[in-house]
Amino acid sequence: MLFDILDPLNKAFQKSDIDLSTATDLIFSARYYLKKNRNDNIFQNTVNNAKAFVNASDREFEELKQMRPIRIPRKHDQNGKCSDNPIVDPLFKMKVDTFNVILDTTLSTLESRFNDEHIGILRDISLFSKKRIEEININVNKFPVDGFNVFCSTYTIFLQEDLKTEYLQFVKIFKILNNNIELPHALHQTQNVDEDEKLTSSSSDEELPTKRKQEMQNAGSINHVFKVFCAANMNTVFPNLYVALKITVTLPVSSASTERSFSRLKLLKTRLRTSISQNRLENLLIISCENDIEVDKDEVVKKFATKSKVLTKLLTL
Repeated sequence: MLFDILDPLNKAFQKSDIDLSTATDLIFSARYYLKKNRNDNIFQNTVNNAKAFVNASDREFEELKQMRPIRIPRKHDQNGKCSDNPIVDPLFKMKVDTFNVILDTTLSTLESRFNDEHIGILRDISLFSKKRIEEININVNKFPVDGFNVFCSTYTIFLQEDLKTEYLQFVKIFKILNNNIELPHALHQTQNVDEDEKLTSSSSDEELPTKRKQEMQNAGSINHVFKVFCAANMNTVFPNLYVALKITVTLPVSSASTERSFSRLKLLKTRLRTSISQNRLENLLIISCENDIEVDKDEVVKKFATKSKVLTKLLTL
């Protein structure tokens, strides 16, 4: 039951390109069903399912034994109204000590990690994704009336109206900026914007390589939007939006990718702890975290060749 509730949320946050708006809805859904399932009927259904599984299984299972009640002697200064009624029923003890505790712990963890402020920021950040930019560009009225409300209340350096105005202006020109990162196929093109959009939509699936077809549209595209923004030198045109994007790309929306890097580091440190230094471990961690940075192999070879005269003779001609 618990995995049925949390599995969609877990898979959504493990994706490299999560839809933040959908992810926040999944958080609310998980919290709602956790509260809803904390009742006697759900517990009884769980017990019935367990009994059906035991009856259908070929293995033998030991039944829950009723424990002998342990009486705790009352102290002389203890309130006489206090009663010592230990839990004797094993099923009721299972419900109190296991079933309710697991649900309460899971629910409190979700509420502490994803409170209303955090979820509000995630919803506002989702507006910076390529998917939402293209959606609002088609219809400006789809921009939420309370867009950037929580973001601006958290980061008070922004005025909500100024950020909203710059965002809507940037949305209108984003496609042009994105298409002009590289030189177009035809420099002196005479087609208008409508004809160009029709041509792009009809031929994109045939001409674009597979990697471009699978490009990220949700949270993973925010980094691309920021690169397009910087490549076009829009920081002076939209100063508020520039700072907002800088904040957004540094926020750890999901820790899945970071945890993978530290897991690799832990494997290295565990297996090679006697033959690897802390400085080298830090360098390996940086390489793993910043794997999207292209490395010039020739420059690496030249730098390595300067370490000694022998390497210089062998690696340089």
